[in-house]
Amino acid sequence: MGIISIKSDAPLELIEASSNQLKGVIDITGRSFSFSVNNRSFKGFNSQLQQEHFYENYIEAGKYPQSTFKGKIIEQVDLSVDGDYQVRAKGVLNIHGIDQERIIKADIKVKEA
Repeated sequence: MGIISIKSDAPLELIEASSNQLKGVIDITGRSFSFSVNNRSFKGFNSQLQQEHFYENYIEAGKYPQSTFKGKIIEQVDLSVDGDYQVRAKGVLNIHGIDQERIIKADIKVKEA
């Protein structure tokens, strides 16, 4: 489980929201990283109307219920050791049914279970 945040600093309106329903997998030997998130799980918008516009008009959550990412961690970090890591991953982000190559930032906390 994880948390994902979005931010759009448009000229007329700041849009920020997050979801605590990110589900991801990390392969520490291959340094691959992937996740999915339910598009209707984003909360924290400025208003109910802004949230509704995001779900219905922008992300079309009824038609595209999930967003996904699959990529490789760029930094050479040893994720077998407990700690907090700030990394970037390069891969394919799928939002609104469209694949886009992106570099995303991720904070990873490794803790022995």
